Amino acid sequence: MRLLLYIPFLLILVSCSQMSTENNRLSMAEQLMDSMPEKSLQILDSINTDNLGSDGKYALYCLLKSQALDKNYIDVDKDTLIKVAYNFYKESGDDYHKMLSCFYYGRILLTANNYPSSLDYLFEALDIAKYMNDYYWQGRITREICAIFTNTYYWNDALMFANSSYENMVKSGKQPFINYAFLDVVRAYLNSNDYDKSLSLSEQLLDSAAVCSDEYLEILTRRIRVITFFSQKDYSNTLKEIEKLKNSEDGFDTQIRCISALSHLELGEHNYLDSLSEFMDFEINDGVLLKLSRIYKEQKDYKSQAEILEKLYNSTYKLYIESFSQNFSQTIAEHYSKENIAKVNELSKEKDRNRYVICIVSLLLLLTFLLTSYIIPKQKEQKNIMIAEDLRRILKVKEAENEKISEMVTKILSSKYNVLDNLFRTVYETPSTKTKQKVSDEVDSIVKSFSKESEKIFELEESINSAMS
Repeated sequence: MRLLLYIPFLLILVSCSQMSTENNRLSMAEQLMDSMPEKSLQILDSINTDNLGSDGKYALYCLLKSQALDKNYIDVDKDTLIKVAYNFYKESGDDYHKMLSCFYYGRILLTANNYPSSLDYLFEALDIAKYMNDYYWQGRITREICAIFTNTYYWNDALMFANSSYENMVKSGKQPFINYAFLDVVRAYLNSNDYDKSLSLSEQLLDSAAVCSDEYLEILTRRIRVITFFSQKDYSNTLKEIEKLKNSEDGFDTQIRCISALSHLELGEHNYLDSLSEFMDFEINDGVLLKLSRIYKEQKDYKSQAEILEKLYNSTYKLYIESFSQNFSQTIAEHYSKENIAKVNELSKEKDRNRYVICIVSLLLLLTFLLTSYIIPKQKEQKNIMIAEDLRRILKVKEAENEKISEMVTKILSSKYNVLDNLFRTVYETPSTKTKQKVSDEVDSIVKSFSKESEKIFELEESINSAMS
């Protein structure tokens, strides 16, 4: 019976242990995502989602699974997983994972050629990355936006976002992302028909590829240089660049071989004419198709020319229909409209901040004026009054001391005067020799007493002088 009581506790303990194990796997998969995406995908495939324990953990699982599939170059037909992650993180307050869910949602839609919807999510991700001041992710996101504009022939927008991607990657300091963002810039200048700029930058990119020992980057750069020289009708340099690609399977593909044959024909080597037919069934750049069409026209092979023109028409018409049906321009206009609104709001906030600063400075100036005009002068006036009162008290003390000195002098002189007066009265009343002698002795005694009291007289003089000063 007691064992039955412990069974629920044991079940709870086992459940918590399983939940902890799955969450640890989820954390490990996130940590390994950038360095070991294959291992990360394996870990995610081993997770039992029923044991994750919360909507937040399941949303993270959906995001990481979408990210791992993308990093392992596995195309996803449905947006089921990433949609769960996006719906959770858009209200979660977790800016980083919200940005990732927007980015990979955009990536999945881009793979499905749903460019307008893809742009919506990518622009949302870009706004979050800007808010976070994350230059690396700003570079990643703008590179995807550049790819969409490139695929839809919006060359000016593609160039703008290619430059933005490169600038952000430089700020992030992360290789090889810097070099491949620079590759997009080189390609964007080519697509914009700025061939000289493209060639100049491609030379710098070749130097970077050599420094980094990146053979794949070198191949991609030389392919761009081949197309650029060919577009400039510089067939000699076109063939020189092609020679550097012949040992590479990735570099010397059908399009490059077709350009090689056309370049030889343009240089008058007509023995390459028969080799053109092998390129008819392959996907080739539209510019190369036009050149091929012109060659067949000059050779009066109108059937082959017609096949080329039909192929070119179909590809162009297909692209036109896709672009028109997706209302691509409206999506771009809406983004720039939102961006302008955001800038207006930011300017409004800046104006409000400036007003606050002006008010604070004005209050400080007013306070300074009050201090200098009223408070400080009043303090000085009060100080002067206190000094005057102190001087008045000192004067009273001195006056009292002077009165005492005057009384003392009066007493001294009065006592001596009374003695002399009595002596003179005696002489007058009894003018005898004896009396005169007595008076003389008394006067002499008074004089001597004044002599003996010279120090007292000196002190008296000092007191009188100090009182008078």
